[in-house]
Amino acid sequence: MTRSLYVRIVATFLLIVVLSIALAFLLTNQLFKQSRGSMKQDYDAAFERIKQLHNVAEPSSLPRFLEEIADIEDISIFAVNTKGERIAVGEHGEELQRRLEGIRKSAPPWPGQAEGDRDDVGDGVGGGYGVGGEVGGEVGGEDGVADGVGGGSSDSVEAGGGVVERPFGVRPGPPSLSESIGRLVTLDGEQWSLFLQHNRYPRNSNFILTAATLLLTLLAIGSVLILFAARFLVGPIKKINDAALRMSAGNFSVRLPVKRRDELGELALSMNTMADGLSRIETMRQDFVANVSHEIQSPLTSIHGFAEALRAQEVTDEEKERYVGIIQQESNRLSKLSENLLKLSSLDSEHHPFHPAPYRLDRQLREVTLACEPSWQRKSLQVELLAEELTVMADAELLNGVWTNLLTNSIKFTPAGGAITITAAEENDLIVVAVRDTGPGIADEERERVFERFYKIDPARNRNVGGSGLGLSIARKIVELHGGTIAVESEPLQGACFVVRLPLSLSPLHENGRGFT
Repeated sequence: MTRSLYVRIVATFLLIVVLSIALAFLLTNQLFKQSRGSMKQDYDAAFERIKQLHNVAEPSSLPRFLEEIADIEDISIFAVNTKGERIAVGEHGEELQRRLEGIRKSAPPWPGQAEGDRDDVGDGVGGGYGVGGEVGGEVGGEDGVADGVGGGSSDSVEAGGGVVERPFGVRPGPPSLSESIGRLVTLDGEQWSLFLQHNRYPRNSNFILTAATLLLTLLAIGSVLILFAARFLVGPIKKINDAALRMSAGNFSVRLPVKRRDELGELALSMNTMADGLSRIETMRQDFVANVSHEIQSPLTSIHGFAEALRAQEVTDEEKERYVGIIQQESNRLSKLSENLLKLSSLDSEHHPFHPAPYRLDRQLREVTLACEPSWQRKSLQVELLAEELTVMADAELLNGVWTNLLTNSIKFTPAGGAITITAAEENDLIVVAVRDTGPGIADEERERVFERFYKIDPARNRNVGGSGLGLSIARKIVELHGGTIAVESEPLQGACFVVRLPLSLSPLHENGRGFT
């Protein structure tokens, strides 16, 4: 089944899109994970600095200490202890407090906790404030502390001197808020739930960065894949173009490999077919030049030789008369050759005068037979004409040349005492004219070439036989001009029969003489 080039292009495009999206997603996902890990490390470092600075400074006022830390680190801090004491400092401290209080109120009760006890500040660290797990579901941090980003999937509080984790479904905070993280830390001998939030993280930075990375990666990978796909699609076209340039330079031996089954494969096959045709035309052109040169050179050589002979003083009058006759004969041969070449060129150009009109074909055949009577009587040939009363729409002058050529050839190749039969009849809406002789016939390998220009069955091109090898080529052109066909039926030593089939009336395609190829 032939695969269309359109299908290949569409399939290649879809494959590039799928691969580009997949690879871009994988790369962007890795970069996103790395950025998330870096954010968590920043928070871890901030918690560690707070503990270290508190241990070193031993501040007298925890709110003032946290406020200074918030200014130095450019973060917002919310802290709450087991007594329910709250500290909110930094640019977004109060916003962070409201968010966490909303999470605490919306959380389900602990096991064994009454609904009315939810607002009690003494239940666990921070009065029940949850320390959210980070994105991805990581629960539990250092020293039994659960740490996370942006509210997560677990709640970690101190109860009875231990850490109790309980899952709860908490919807994330408002999307306009920045990400935050919380841990249990010991400050001034008390455990505090300490929540941190960066002030300068752009609220949509992750989305913009992810989208930009995804688009740029998609563009880069897609460009590379399209580059390779373009080389795959353009490569055969460049080969075809190179072959066309070599053909235009006269190299018709170029052949393209036909391995594809799409439009490019069909184009390559057409190029090979064209190269074969051009190669045949070039061979015919070279043969034509060689044959014309031979046909012209032979009579010119004879004329030159006998003209030199006439200049000799010892030539008798009888010899002079014979030499002049030969020169005249060769001159007539050159004239006939020139006439045939011009006629054949005119027929090839499709501008040869063509004037079809109805006339009696049987009468024309009779006139041609009588015109050739001196020739067939000299060889004592028996010529028989069997023609029905036939009317044909054709150019009488052109067809007269066809019948004359066929009958002349039969007379030329039929031995003395032989017979020639000419028949004309109507068969299946066609007029069939056959010229049969009792000559030596035509071999199978030569029967296919008798209509080629300058082809002669006599390989030596004997001048005694006569002719230039153009007669049958001209006859075929004329018959095709009328929309008919001409063929030869022959067996060696059994004579030859040339059969011409013509339509009774010309089709519109052939009425103006443009019907032959």
